[in-house]
This record gives sequence, C-alpha cells and structure tokens, in this order.
Amino acid sequence: MESSANALNPPPYTVLDCNDPEGKFATDVGRMITSRCRNPEGTVDPNMLRRILHMVVTVVGNETGVLLSVATTPAISSPPNDNPRNPHEWNWAVWARRHLPERGMGDMKLSKQMKICNILGGNVGRDYIKINSLLQHELHKGEALIQLDSCLVKNIVQSEKSCSEIFYKLFSNLSNCYYNPTGMIMAAIKSGYLPREDIVKLHNLPV
Repeated sequence: MESSANALNPPPYTVLDCNDPEGKFATDVGRMITSRCRNPEGTVDPNMLRRILHMVVTVVGNETGVLLSVATTPAISSPPNDNPRNPHEWNWAVWARRHLPERGMGDMKLSKQMKICNILGGNVGRDYIKINSLLQHELHKGEALIQLDSCLVKNIVQSEKSCSEIFYKLFSNLSNCYYNPTGMIMAAIKSGYLPREDIVKLHNLPV
C-alpha cells in the first residue's frame, strides 16, 4: 500500500537527476527558458523569468485544469513585488463611462468582455480564494450590499475549462446584479495581480 501511495504522490525533487528521463526533460526546458530570459550582458533578467514561469503555469492550468505544485509556492502564486498596487494611477471612472453601456454589462461588446476575461483570468488563475477575494473587495463592491452566491462562484471555478472562461461566466451570470468589471480590475491591481503592461492594455481598450 505504501509503494502505491508513493506512486500516486511522488515526492518533489530536491536534487535534479539528469539521467532520469523526467529530469533530463526538465533540464532541457529550464535551459531553454533561461536562455530566452538573458539580457544583452548575458545575465538572467529575473522579471522576465518570473513572467514566463507564471505564463507556463497558467497555460498548464488552462489546458489541464490542474495547478502544478510550483504554482502554489510563494514565488509563483504571490504577486510580483514590482506589479503596480495603486489603481488610482489610472482614471477608471472615465474608462467606465467610455466602455460600459448604460443598459448594463450584458450589452458590452464581446471583444471587450473577452479581453478583460483573458487578462484577469491569465493573471488571477483558477483560484477560488483569489477570485472570491476580488468579488468581495471593497473596490469591487463599492457600496453594494448584495450577498454573493458563493456556491455559484465555486461551481463556475470548478466547471469551466480555462481561467478566461471562469471570468466570462462571472460576466454572464452576475452581470445584471453584482459583477462590476471596473471594480474587479481595480481590486486586481490593488491586490498586485496585474503587471503594468496588462493594466495598460485594459485601460487603452478601443472604444
């Protein structure tokens, strides 16, 4: 029984065995990634490396629905220290007037919805705790006193195939009563989940 349990839950590597097929593959992938992250002086750019590792984990999570153990370590799941954390660097009130239809988010252009969902999903990931914290964040809720259906949110997180589809489902299911894309973006910035380049992409959405 013990050997069977170990096979299902192999221990994490502490020393990489390059003679092992998995170790060799990991070595090859690691070298390929680090080679793409070197600056002109030949040293590894830590910010680029962090972004690429985060994107690799996101791709695996989107395709399999399974977050690797590395995705739960502080180096990957914690927001990078250099992400902006002041949403008021940008004027989101003007943004809302430009992009949110008077009749509600259900009438927002699909291309805009998907852009927002792709960026939020790609950075926040398939993490109910993170998503729920954004939905409950004061910058998202504002003065609204609506009680959020936590079971609905959990079901969306567990059932959708990709992280972007999770946020699209939140649009579809909560748009008329609770979901506020402006507040979600501001809450995500405040929480440190969005890199500056993605915030700029959101802020500069074409009308």
